[in-house]
Amino acid sequence: MSKTSPFRVVVPCGWLGEGHPVFAPLAEAGIECNPLEPEGPARKTYIERVKDYDCIVAGGEPFSREVLDQLPRLKFIQRHGAGYDAIDLDYAARLGIAVANTPGANAASVAEFALMLMLGACHRVLEFDRCVKGRTPWIKGLTCRALEGTVGLVGFGAIARALARLLTVFPVKVMAYDPLVDAAVMRELGVEKCELDDIRRRANIISLHAQALPTTRHMIGREFLEGLEHEVILVNTARGSLIDEAALIDALTTGKVVSAGLDVRELEWTSQANVDPLLSLPNVIITPHVATDNLRCRVTVNTMAVQNILHFFAGKPIQGLLNPTYKENARPLG
Repeated sequence: MSKTSPFRVVVPCGWLGEGHPVFAPLAEAGIECNPLEPEGPARKTYIERVKDYDCIVAGGEPFSREVLDQLPRLKFIQRHGAGYDAIDLDYAARLGIAVANTPGANAASVAEFALMLMLGACHRVLEFDRCVKGRTPWIKGLTCRALEGTVGLVGFGAIARALARLLTVFPVKVMAYDPLVDAAVMRELGVEKCELDDIRRRANIISLHAQALPTTRHMIGREFLEGLEHEVILVNTARGSLIDEAALIDALTTGKVVSAGLDVRELEWTSQANVDPLLSLPNVIITPHVATDNLRCRVTVNTMAVQNILHFFAGKPIQGLLNPTYKENARPLG
């Protein structure tokens, strides 16, 4: 790749500021790299603002057929993170557009965040905060739980494994449901492989780490929640579609679910309590999908993304390639 590379990269997600050294290798290779142009008075659409770029470092923006058809210059979508459910991988491959993620790069940050939600729910941090600030009356006998008992992990990828390591300092038994992961891998981290129904029956803290797939949509639904054999704390830092929110609201109201910590929602994000019952419940901690929104994580993810971009435009193998059949129709780099 020459120093006069014509390639252009836009970064709508995870931009670290002008001149941050993580992007320096792109400049050294002659690749232009810019943050996403803000909406101006003319209110350019997302597509208008990215259509002149060869590569997009994408967050959760949807790349449907309709969107991809309007980006004829695009050659590479580099996901800023692990999830890719918003991208039509098959159609991107048909158009010759490569798609990759950054597997494992955000695992430590999301695992820490999941643990924080667990502890916050156990110790009723927000409820005490509201009482002290006078936003709610002081509740006599407001007691906490310790982080103990049995933690059930739904999904056992990089984030769940990082969380399992963090949980070793607590007096908990950890079990995990993931049909794609061998029991021996779990045993290495002191985790028991189980079925989803075992988590329903035995866990008192449940943390979700599964992918968003048609087969996982509402896997934590009414039947699961009504069949809980213990009061549970439920944490979700994965994808909102894993939970049937109407069923969760009922479970939170009846006490089947003592508390929930949610960094993701099926619809992100409503902001008015009168249209979103979850916002009015005192036993719910809700954050706006920010488990990876810290400097360490952004540097780690962008470092991997930059390396992938350099390799892609140099014709070298890239990490986290999600649709290898794109090569059959790959758009020319020259």
